[in-house]
Amino acid sequence: MAELEKLKTRLQEAKTENLTSVFAALEAKDKELSELQEVQAKTLAALKAGQQTEPRPGTVPMAEHAKLQAQVSQLTNQIAHDKKQALLKEGLADGRLKEGLADGRILPGHIDYWEPQTLESLTAWMEMAQPIAALTGMQSKGKAPRTTTAVLSSEEAYVAEALGLSPEEYTKHKEAN
Repeated sequence: MAELEKLKTRLQEAKTENLTSVFAALEAKDKELSELQEVQAKTLAALKAGQQTEPRPGTVPMAEHAKLQAQVSQLTNQIAHDKKQALLKEGLADGRLKEGLADGRILPGHIDYWEPQTLESLTAWMEMAQPIAALTGMQSKGKAPRTTTAVLSSEEAYVAEALGLSPEEYTKHKEAN
């Protein structure tokens, strides 16, 4: 029986210790709640009186936030614009844009158009645009246009071209025979 009494005593002491710690935690929370209610009452009174209240630590006033956001946006746009301008100059200097101008992916009048556009859109256009065939080669295959004084019929001109003769040479050979 003595052991049963000892066990009861130990349980009673543990119960008392638990209750003591619970009451201590409740008292701490009650004190914290009282402090928050005081701050709330002071803030409410200051707001009713039209006074400026101090922001909580770690917060940024909305006006300052908007100002910083505008600055970040402006700097981001400036960096993108400067990067695009540098790439345009570099592209003109090393021939990439000249190549685009030469094969018709970019027309001369479009350089001014692309200046205010985003870098991504210009890059996408250069990758997507197909060269214009008429601007990549010559119909005459590089031969200079003929200046002819001799008048040949279409059949005679065809024969002269097939033989590799100029119209004057063909006319000379024709008259000689």
